[in-house]
Parts: sequence; structure tokens; C-alpha cells
Amino acid sequence: MPINLFDTVKAAVTPRMAAERYGLPIQQGNMICCPFHADRTPSMKLNEEYFYCFGCGAHGDVVALTAQLFDLPPAEAAKKLAADFGIAEQKPSVLTKLKRSKSQAELESRSFRVLGDYLQILQDWKAHCAPQSPEDAIDPRYAEACHMLERIGNESKNLYLLPAYLNLAGVDMELIELERKAKENGEKFNRVIRLKEELGKISDNFDYILIDCPPSLGILTTNALAAANSVLIPVQCEYFALEGIMQLINTIMLAQRKVNPNLDIEGVLLTMFSNTNLGIEVIESIKGFFKERVYNTIIPRLVRLAEAPSHGKPILEYEPRNKGTIAYLNLAKEVIERNGTEKESPR
Repeated sequence: MPINLFDTVKAAVTPRMAAERYGLPIQQGNMICCPFHADRTPSMKLNEEYFYCFGCGAHGDVVALTAQLFDLPPAEAAKKLAADFGIAEQKPSVLTKLKRSKSQAELESRSFRVLGDYLQILQDWKAHCAPQSPEDAIDPRYAEACHMLERIGNESKNLYLLPAYLNLAGVDMELIELERKAKENGEKFNRVIRLKEELGKISDNFDYILIDCPPSLGILTTNALAAANSVLIPVQCEYFALEGIMQLINTIMLAQRKVNPNLDIEGVLLTMFSNTNLGIEVIESIKGFFKERVYNTIIPRLVRLAEAPSHGKPILEYEPRNKGTIAYLNLAKEVIERNGTEKESPR
């Protein structure tokens, strides 16, 4: 199949059009009940280019949507869309190819001049728009300069990501079995501190190590609490979050008694804030309980923050000037200011 059929189909058909064509009722706000899990209320969002399910995490473009609906390879899904919507593959004529070839050198020369000017602008923004004190909000131009300079390769990334994968679903039983075998052989093995042991080998290479934990006290979370210096607690500005926060505090206290007596609360981050009476009440309650441990930065509830993962991008790359992006940059700045740049050990 010619590769440009993908682009032709995606330019002509939106996920919403495909959903309507294939019998998926569209609800208010371009929401539908996700066809990929038992969805009683609409949890899949459709936009002009992508879809994303807030329930099961399914995401992609119109070709991916069709491929998953009909269990087809991407190439066959693109062909099906083309057939169902009457789309013919657009092939450039010989004349068009010749025109492109003749103008290629001029286009490249002009592009390099523009990129050079843009690079100079970014460097100026980074130098002159940087915050001068901890109280200053981060200027969107400074955020864009830092982001784009890193993408261009003008800055060192200094970011390493070790993602989870499906095999971790059975880690509880695997660690129990490893511990049993170790005891039979007279060897030392503690399944609760495996992560701590491994991180200890590399921790001196990093300023911060962030461990994202599931909302449950399983072996993975227990390993994280045993390995961590402190816990950063995200709290949604919703009613049920107030009930869950006390359970989390009990979990932290249990970890302090059992596996990590030095474990501390790094801070409390208020997230998914909407300017409603309930949201304001939650903030007041959390600040009343945790006091100075609550970060000044509050992450707003924004569609862009939810959309970024469906595009496979961090929000800083997906929407550099978004309010949510600026909020997360302010949070990073606040965390660093609280801890200082020199750290005895990673958190």
C-alpha cells in the first residue's frame, strides 16, 4: 500500500466522522462510550485528529481507531477508511515533482536562515525572560525557549525515563517465589527493598529520582516507599480525595514503622482544580491540615493536560504555552527552591 494513503485518509476523515460512520453515538462535547471497554458513561474524547479514552487509555488517530474497531492492521484500516469514504490516493504529477526538485535548494536555504533567526530569539528569551526570584511566575517565552532549545539539541536533556510494562502485573508472585527460593538456599532476599537496592547503585548519578506509584498498597508501592526519601502527594480538588488522603497518611505511617523510618512527606500538590465552591473548600481543608507542606502551585483542570498523553508527548512539548504547562514548570521551580540545588541524596 502506498505510504501516502495514511496521510490522505487522515487529512480527509476525522475520528468523529469515523465514529459516526461505524455506529458510535456522539454525545455532548464530542464524547462517546468507549467501544474498547465496558463503558457506561461516555469516557472517550474525539477531536479533529485524535481520540483518547479517559477510562482505559486507548488513543490514537482515525486509522488507529478503525484498526482497533475491526481488528485490522493499520494498512488495512487505512484501505477500509478510503473505501468507506470514497477517498482516492493522491499521487503527485510529474510536473509537481519537477517543480519541487527545482525549488528544493532555495527552500532549504530560506529554512536555514529562518531557523537561525529563531534560534537567536530563543537564546534571547532564555537569557532575558528567566524568573528573577522564587515568587516570579515563569514567563511563557522562557518556557518555550527552554523547551525548544532542548528539542533542537542545544541543551543537555538530563532526563531519563524507565517506563512500566505489562510484565510487572505479576511481580508480586515473582518476588514471593524468589524470596522463598532464597530462604531454601540459605540466601538473603527481601522483596520489599528490591527497588531500594537497585536504586542505591545509581542514585549518585541523579539530583532527583521520581517514582510514580499506583493508588494501592501492593508490592510495587511498598518498594517505592522503602526506597524513597520522601513522598509527594498529589490531591485532586474533589470531595472523595479528602477521604483518600487519610488512608494515604496511614499508609505512609505504616511504611515508616515497617520499612523506612526516615520517610517524610515532601509536599502536597493540589491538582485538577476547577474554580468552584467545592474546589475552593477542598483547598482550604488540605491547607488547614498540611499547612506549609502544601505547594503554592495549583494544577488546573485543563483538557490539554489530558490530551497530551494521547499524543505520546509531555505537556511541555505538546502545548508549551498552556496554563497547565506553566503550572508544572512553576511546581518544578518550587520543589527545587524548597530543597536547594545541592542534595545529599536523590528523592
